[in-house]
Amino acid sequence: MTIENEIKIKHKSEQRPRGWRRRVEAVGRRRHDDEIVIHVDGATGGGMGRWTGAGAVARTADGQFCGWLSEQMPSMTNNEAEYKAVLLGLRLASVLGLRRVVLVSDSETVVRQMQGRSRVISGRLKVLHKETVTETRYFEEVVFRHVLREGNRLADALANEALEGKTVTMEKAGKSGKSRKRWKGRGRWGGV
Repeated sequence: MTIENEIKIKHKSEQRPRGWRRRVEAVGRRRHDDEIVIHVDGATGGGMGRWTGAGAVARTADGQFCGWLSEQMPSMTNNEAEYKAVLLGLRLASVLGLRRVVLVSDSETVVRQMQGRSRVISGRLKVLHKETVTETRYFEEVVFRHVLREGNRLADALANEALEGKTVTMEKAGKSGKSRKRWKGRGRWGGV
């Protein structure tokens, strides 16, 4: 087994009635076979394109697919698209009913900012960063990992297809096999 040094965002579940506390700590952690990893990516049209795409793919450690989402959005910067992809990944985790989330992105900027290792300077990114931090509070644990672009091909492909207007959503939600109609409009996300 490999041990990785990561930064985790943990929330104390004992504090739920009064609001969750956020604490960040660096720990050595072992990979587990039952771990679900969500790869996220954002894509922009380059130049003054009209659309932006975001994609998220959830997989188990042995490579089985758990779910996927993509979304087409109005034009924005590349870093804004990457933050929107992280929010899409958190939405997918919510739909799958995950309490612990591992988000993998090829955007070093977004990962470092979410880990607290880099400052957020842009005003528009500050808004998205705050929204992302708020959404992480709904989970017991959120881990952000950076990979090279080659390690994020599926999410990249979904984001590029969404950029062209070909969005996809999963037909079944998680392990329970509930259909999309059953969970549409439920929870804080208002459906997928």
